[in-house]
Amino acid sequence: MSSPTSVKLAPPAYIDPRIRRKYIIPYIIQIWLSCLPAAFLLYWFYYAELEVFIQNIFSSHTILADSFSFRGMLLSWGWDMPGWVFSILIPINFLLIYLITVIWSATVTKIYIGLLNLRHKPIEGVFLRSEKDKDYVYWNRRNLSRIFLNWILFSVPFTFLKKAFAYQFFGVPIGKNVAMNHCWVSPEFIEIGNNVKIGQAAGVYSFQFEGDKLLVAKVIIKDDVLIGPQAVIYPGTLVNEGVTLDGGCFSDPFTEYKANSVYHGTPAKLIDSAESKDSNST
Repeated sequence: MSSPTSVKLAPPAYIDPRIRRKYIIPYIIQIWLSCLPAAFLLYWFYYAELEVFIQNIFSSHTILADSFSFRGMLLSWGWDMPGWVFSILIPINFLLIYLITVIWSATVTKIYIGLLNLRHKPIEGVFLRSEKDKDYVYWNRRNLSRIFLNWILFSVPFTFLKKAFAYQFFGVPIGKNVAMNHCWVSPEFIEIGNNVKIGQAAGVYSFQFEGDKLLVAKVIIKDDVLIGPQAVIYPGTLVNEGVTLDGGCFSDPFTEYKANSVYHGTPAKLIDSAESKDSNST
């Protein structure tokens, strides 16, 4: 998997099509609310150009704008902005619009998930993949509510925003110096310590499907852990301090890995540990 493609790896978010169809209207409303600040800023900065553009479409004569609206705002402050300065500021305007959209979309998503959690608190367990199972339904609804935010976060190369607004903003405990921009990490029931490196295209899942059942269980990754590329960690796993999981290996659910040890294989097996090094040295 190439690096440009891996930059777009959003948190895994399975959504049952039955539940998606049932709750598509609230999801569309959520997207609409998330886009309101961007629409307002675009109108505020560029409404004159948009108006001229629309008039040109419906008129046989080309209409030229006397001045850009953003320049016009500065004119009202007593400064006639040169055209080249305005051209330089256009990317800054769009970056500002993007950042505000991310922050506002994360806020709308957090409020919506908070309302869902008030109605039905997220819990770990084994649930039926049925519309009659509330835990399964609300797990899907939380996933659905994150789709738009993840799309705008993981479709651009601003990696520093991903950890902040896809995880930490929602209360997911993630420590310092954590590299997790090129992998799949579930957005809930996850705890990651300091100095953790998760390799390219690796997966850390707090959920797993088995037949007509859904398993949800917390994954804990402690400090100084190295997870190799394309490794997979399943729900209920505890990775203690200093563990190295080689590339391509995966864990069975509810596995505990001993501190300061190296694991390899499918499923992952112990191949080296601090205890064996101590015994060999003696």
